[in-house]
Amino acid sequence: MGENERGFRTHLVDLPLCSLHVMESGDGPPLIIVPATISELENWADLVRFIGQWFRAYFFELPGHGQSTALPADFTRTSSPSQSPNWQITSAPSDST
Repeated sequence: MGENERGFRTHLVDLPLCSLHVMESGDGPPLIIVPATISELENWADLVRFIGQWFRAYFFELPGHGQSTALPADFTRTSSPSQSPNWQITSAPSDST
């Protein structure tokens, strides 16, 4: 997975409306940790490494915080995919094996 000497790696994930700065650690089943507060990834490194013992743990910075890019100015918390022509929800390809 390419974890650094601190036991995790960070990268950007490009989404239709923004890019999220993500920290990940571990090799087990995926577990996404959703931030409940505005914070930076480094604040959560110990937790991500700990959970990474059993899961592939992902934690991300909210849009517009840390290294995550901001959502478009016209996006509101009540916006929905049907209101934004740039918001496309796609499903992951299924495993055919």
